[in-house]
Amino acid sequence: MLSDGQGRVFYIYTPDGTGVATCVDGCATAWPPVLTEGGVVADAAVSKLKLGSTGQGASEQLTIEGQPVYFFASDTEPGSASGQAAGGKWFVLNTDGVAVQP
Repeated sequence: MLSDGQGRVFYIYTPDGTGVATCVDGCATAWPPVLTEGGVVADAAVSKLKLGSTGQGASEQLTIEGQPVYFFASDTEPGSASGQAAGGKWFVLNTDGVAVQP
């Protein structure tokens, strides 16, 4: 699974597709966006992925292969993926940037 430097797992929301994030307001409370905070940095293991961002300024959200990326607020331990397949629309990403679907 892909994660940040603290082991927080990345999710995609399938209704987003590629482009603008649609999980906002109340949705973003449970599924906070992964913000880039001034740029995207990846280690060699994921450097082949198309990393980018959507939005402007401090609200730029990380994208992987064009898909906006989120955390799940209920994942409290590094490596936790308790939001996997939630509602049939939230999926973790494997190291190739592909959603892991059942």
